[in-house]
Amino acid sequence: MMKRGIDGAPRSSRPLKVINLYGRPQVGKTAVASGLHWLMRTHGLSADRTAEYAQHLCLVGTKWQLAEDQFSVCAQQHQYLLVRRGAYEYVISDSPLLLCAFYAPRDTHPAAFYEAVEAYDSAFENVNFFLTREPAANEQYENSGRRHTQSEALAMEAELKEFLKKKDIPYTELAITQETPWLILDRLYPGLARMPAFQDI
Repeated sequence: MMKRGIDGAPRSSRPLKVINLYGRPQVGKTAVASGLHWLMRTHGLSADRTAEYAQHLCLVGTKWQLAEDQFSVCAQQHQYLLVRRGAYEYVISDSPLLLCAFYAPRDTHPAAFYEAVEAYDSAFENVNFFLTREPAANEQYENSGRRHTQSEALAMEAELKEFLKKKDIPYTELAITQETPWLILDRLYPGLARMPAFQDI
């Protein structure tokens, strides 16, 4: 029997709006996702956020899957989204589905895989943001839960932008500051949340 949402509509027919946060590794996507999730919930919006399966694989010592089995990564990230369809209006993802196609090496994945990733991604109502941030002079690169080195991560920003451009994926670019969650929410619901007056720390 098809599971239904709280209003009785079949979950499979209820649209899910996915707020995709793109950006290089350690740019701050997870922190922004957490802040945005808190902000949306405190303003009465139906929103949740997903986990990052790729990080899980790094933490448990199976990084090889990220190079050889992006199919499993995509399937898990898709499952994270699918189970929330009908339960929430918005889901915030700092590991967008299309990243599976971006990270999957051509020599280990068939052409059909890339087509499938795009098809699954297009089944959701995507709102895309590309987050940028200049690394601090004394910033320590956090290797835990990551596959790439710091130099690889920094070079990835331009590569990811080019990938999205070739796929004709629209996005709003934002430089990360304390205000970023409010700026994203204002794009979705202009004027809903008043920007706090942040003081220099």
